[in-house]
Amino acid sequence: MQTSTWIKETKLKTYPHVENDIHTNTLIIGAGLTGLTLGYYLSKAMSDFIIVEADHIGAGASGRNTCKITAQHGRIYQDLIQKHGYDTAKKYYTAHKEAMDSIEEIIKEHAIDCSFMRCDSCIFTQEETNISQIQDEYQAYLDLG
Repeated sequence: MQTSTWIKETKLKTYPHVENDIHTNTLIIGAGLTGLTLGYYLSKAMSDFIIVEADHIGAGASGRNTCKITAQHGRIYQDLIQKHGYDTAKKYYTAHKEAMDSIEEIIKEHAIDCSFMRCDSCIFTQEETNISQIQDEYQAYLDLG
């Protein structure tokens, strides 16, 4: 796997390994986007939690993605509707949209300079045989509102 651009361009900070036993009420495993966001919200309600990371902060799955936060993950909504129903597909979309909104709010609240911007997304194909699948996905988007 190739190294993502933002891992190449970022100096990853190193932290010392934990050498002693540590006691906590809540342990978050993984300091990627999800773990850090959870820690952010937990910090507003409690202070007794620890986030641990086996490698570098943000360098696992969060560091190997395409540098986007999205509710559109390829051709997924038509499959979700067919396999799990409309309500589940709508919940999946809503959860991702709320996560994107939440991240944007955190960025604004703390004036984080990270080049965040809202952009349109698209699905395309160079294969004529895939056109009907993309049309079905588009119809799923319309159906889900």
